[in-house]
Amino acid sequence: LAAVMQIGWDWEGARLAYERAIQLDPRLARAQRWYAGLLLQLGHLDQALEKTRLALDLDPWDYGAHSAYGGYLFAAGRPQQAFEHLERTLAERDLISAHINLGVVCAYLTGASKGAERDKYLARALQEADRVRDQEMRGADSASDGYTIKWADFIPALAYAYAGDSSQALPWLNQHLGAATTFN
Repeated sequence: LAAVMQIGWDWEGARLAYERAIQLDPRLARAQRWYAGLLLQLGHLDQALEKTRLALDLDPWDYGAHSAYGGYLFAAGRPQQAFEHLERTLAERDLISAHINLGVVCAYLTGASKGAERDKYLARALQEADRVRDQEMRGADSASDGYTIKWADFIPALAYAYAGDSSQALPWLNQHLGAATTFN
């Protein structure tokens, strides 16, 4: 019910329904994780991290929660922690969502770094884009179903944009957006 309310933009109803679900079963990891997603949407980053951390403690085998936690760390302004967490997650399980999040984090770190470190993050962002492309093409896990954004093209566009190289970013952005919209 909470997820339906959240999708319907009934933030207060979703919050109350998640809190009720958690009250009924505080050990239900999925309720904790999904509530964290609502908290993130509402800008309550520390609470979202706390709830996701609790979800991971309750169910350490929920790799989707691990991927989400990396994304939430990034959203909370902790890109280096996000990078390290997502690398650990991918060492245990190959998930398209973790590759996407890591690619976005590396794209950001490309722009936040200089010299050899910048080159390392750019190469890693492009590597993650290639992994995502492969999984998008194969439909390697169920998380790839329904993705409307082709992250494999978006990640390089983002990485080059953060690096300040618009001549490299534009072809990827145009490919991502398709022939209907072209930027120069």
